[in-house]
Amino acid sequence: MIKSIMITERQWDTLKNRIKEDYPPSVLLSRSRMKRTLGFTPRRQLVNERGIQNIPVFHLDFFSEKKKTFFLVKYSDIINDKKEINNV
Repeated sequence: MIKSIMITERQWDTLKNRIKEDYPPSVLLSRSRMKRTLGFTPRRQLVNERGIQNIPVFHLDFFSEKKKTFFLVKYSDIINDKKEINNV
């Protein structure tokens, strides 16, 4: 099983905007299309972190190691943005 990537809600919003620029709108509207085109589906979860309850995070569940690698290369600036992580 391929390990999912966990991102903050702000990172997800930024990522969605970039995906909208790069792909047709139908990719974000359909989970099956997102899985086929991008190689992942997002999963929202509420977690307890640093004594604060119910912080929303997103898990990007990948189904292909090749597509995960491509995704990390293409969108690494969003995923590795430390400012976003600290501003939860």
